Amino acid sequence: MITGLQCKIPGTDVIDLMVKQISFHKERALVYKNQMEVLAGAGIEMTNMTGDPKAQAIASEKDHTKNAKELEFMLKYIDPTETYILSHYDLAELGVLKD
Repeated sequence: MITGLQCKIPGTDVIDLMVKQISFHKERALVYKNQMEVLAGAGIEMTNMTGDPKAQAIASEKDHTKNAKELEFMLKYIDPTETYILSHYDLAELGVLKD
């Protein structure tokens, strides 16, 4: 018996999903890095304001970089000949479930 919603996915598909999600996180990190540079170049200082765009961009860039590195590490250990049982959380982490 299987408890909860889980999907059996071939290792090759898991690898493809991980590669796509790594690319997504790297692209988003670059967007936020560029955003920080634009704000810095424009001389915008909003560090004392609620919702500081620089602080938000820094946090988002760090989050996406961390997520890409985590997936890159795990990708090394995915066996393409195995079948993986993925949970709702796993599918979300791999970018299958998006808002």
